[in-house]
Amino acid sequence: MHIAYIIKQQEKSQSYVCDLCGNMKNQLTEHNAGKCKTTSEYHPWEVDVVAYFRYEKKS
Repeated sequence: MHIAYIIKQQEKSQSYVCDLCGNMKNQLTEHNAGKCKTTSEYHPWEVDVVAYFRYEKKS
């Protein structure tokens, strides 16, 4: 299963990040722990949109 997601910074509603992952729960935990380079300065994040795809090319 391939997951495309958009997360939103909780305090600044105009800050969004779009990415792909295999496990949404683990990915959000990493974003909020500051382990992802692009989002480490601006946590906490919350999930805004999630889409599941069977094939990677479609995600």
